[in-house]
Amino acid sequence: MNKAKILGMVRHALTFGGGLVVGKGWIDKAMMVEIVGALVTLIGIAWSYYAPEKQLQ
Repeated sequence: MNKAKILGMVRHALTFGGGLVVGKGWIDKAMMVEIVGALVTLIGIAWSYYAPEKQLQ
């Protein structure tokens, strides 16, 4: 699988989990959107840093 597919699945899993948390009333919708956006951004940065195709040989 490539980066775009995996990040897409992660984004959907985070959105699903966020929907459950919002449904339970633990946080509101705006906070969930900010948290999911931040996590996807951080995961993308980490992935880009550790990407095997960018390592020097």
